[in-house]
Amino acid sequence: VTRTGGGGASPRGGRPAPSPPPQDQSVRLSKALSYVLRHGAEAEGLPMGPDGYVPLEALLRMPRFRGVSELEVRHVVAADPKGRFQLSPDPPRIRANQGHSLHVPELALEPLLSAHALPPTLVHGTRRRCWGRIRLEGLRPMGRTHIHVTTGLPGDPGVRSGIRPDSELAIIIDGPRALAEGVPFFRSANGVILSPGGPDGNIPPHCFLRLLQLRPHRDCRNRRWSSPCPGRRPPRHT
Repeated sequence: VTRTGGGGASPRGGRPAPSPPPQDQSVRLSKALSYVLRHGAEAEGLPMGPDGYVPLEALLRMPRFRGVSELEVRHVVAADPKGRFQLSPDPPRIRANQGHSLHVPELALEPLLSAHALPPTLVHGTRRRCWGRIRLEGLRPMGRTHIHVTTGLPGDPGVRSGIRPDSELAIIIDGPRALAEGVPFFRSANGVILSPGGPDGNIPPHCFLRLLQLRPHRDCRNRRWSSPCPGRRPPRHT
């Protein structure tokens, strides 16, 4: 996030090549924080506690955060629409609430131990190119410590995080069935539903209820599940 300036010079010595639009400083800072707090702390020598917190002072001494102030970090944390980060005082520390590939054994997660504790809707967003493998192997953490699940579709009220807005497909999960088969679920501090997967490290395909196409327009894709699509009437019998 080191601040730089200047445009690129033309390789032929003519006019300076047009620079791409500068990314908002707060967005760049948020991305740098996400990388370090979720994935890179250990590799970059940043001390991280078992609860995922790192000392804010030590983080700001890292070369990638040269010139960034504590006030700027606090602004990014407070303004983040997905609640990705959490600050702790005395002394100031910061952590990511979810999304880790690093092992964080004492991350603040609320266990959802019964079907009644689960949200009524559990959704995982993905890309079309991933579906062939998912339909055979189920959902896996894929390099992270948890599978990310949310409580609705992009744009639904109360959905802050847990599904990328550019997801092309939404997999609706049968939470009670998965839970009964040994798949644990947790809720993160920012409301994302997380699962490490069940005994085989996955949420198996037979725990999927339906598949919803999100892009280029929302529609149901036929699969073997009998439940009707959300918001659509089941076909009439003739």
